[in-house]
Amino acid sequence: MVDLSDTQQGKMDSASVRDALGRVLHDAHFVAAPRLSSFLRFIVETTLEGNARLIKAYTIATLALERPESFDPAADAIVRVEANRLRNALARYYAFDGADDAIMIELPRGSYVPKFRFREASEDAGSHWLSDGTVRPETGMAFVSMFADKSISNDERMLEVMIDEYRHWIGELVNNLTQIRDELKNARTAVAASSTLVHIKRKSQTAALSAKWRRPTSPL
Repeated sequence: MVDLSDTQQGKMDSASVRDALGRVLHDAHFVAAPRLSSFLRFIVETTLEGNARLIKAYTIATLALERPESFDPAADAIVRVEANRLRNALARYYAFDGADDAIMIELPRGSYVPKFRFREASEDAGSHWLSDGTVRPETGMAFVSMFADKSISNDERMLEVMIDEYRHWIGELVNNLTQIRDELKNARTAVAASSTLVHIKRKSQTAALSAKWRRPTSPL
């Protein structure tokens, strides 16, 4: 079960948090971003089950992001990248479509373990913005201006999220292709070096064989 303070017991339980999670996951922006949804569902459910200590880059990658068991967090930054995108998506959701949600799910920076809290009575969508229209520094989210424009339809917002998701996939594909290219280059270098060694060895063996069977020159 989720660890709650004494003042919250009886007000926020696992069922309430799961209801809050369901509202987030049914939002159009998360529906259009299945990888973010999988990431969020995994960390929330794992925390509610009392296994927050198991939430690591490796478990997120292999259990939520479909990375192979050979996943190396030091070589693949997908979890860090997706965590940052999830923080942005959550803050954007609670600033607009989820502005009336009583329970908020947050992912603190520097951690993959989510926090659950009640929305403050004085907290609203505008709390993320300064009077000049820029995002508050403490929010730290790279909101695009279109999400502050109420004249833009949800379909247009969902399209923007989908475009962002496809752009991210393309970037990851390029990174994977680059890695494959480097591996092929290293393989060719290794094959060339091996071929050179084989050639030198064969030349040496031929020379030794020739010296062994060369007939001595008859004396005059």
